[in-house]
Amino acid sequence: MEKVIFVLLFINSSFVFALDSFFIGIGNEINANSHLGMVTSIDLTLGLDINKTFCIGVKASYHHDLNMVNTIEPRLLLRLYLMPFSLRPFIQTETGAVIITAANDRYYNFSAGITTGCRINMKNFFYIEPALRLGYPFLWGAGITAGFRFQRGKS
Repeated sequence: MEKVIFVLLFINSSFVFALDSFFIGIGNEINANSHLGMVTSIDLTLGLDINKTFCIGVKASYHHDLNMVNTIEPRLLLRLYLMPFSLRPFIQTETGAVIITAANDRYYNFSAGITTGCRINMKNFFYIEPALRLGYPFLWGAGITAGFRFQRGKS
């Protein structure tokens, strides 16, 4: 219930504080987040486009190596859009935590990285974002996110 309340407050705050839009996206990524090699993940992103240049948000990922290692990676993001058009390249910093579960053991670590990608706005409310990231502890990642933007003053 606390998670639902947080999401509702986050959505409502977007309409009060965001000058541009609120967005939510779901993505898939392949990354080097396991000592065994590449893993797949699913991501959920919530963010506020503060203006045409800056964005803040949260991102959570669940990684699984299809064997025995599961990783949960919640993090905060700060994004800088390089051009304010329908095709919007960006640079993003992310920091947070990593919870790794392997063979009945649980490990905790921090996560930090830099992401570069491009938001491709389609119509008035849909977008896709291919992205590449580098950092710790995942080394590298490549993925794509699709989502919805809720712009102020547009329905």
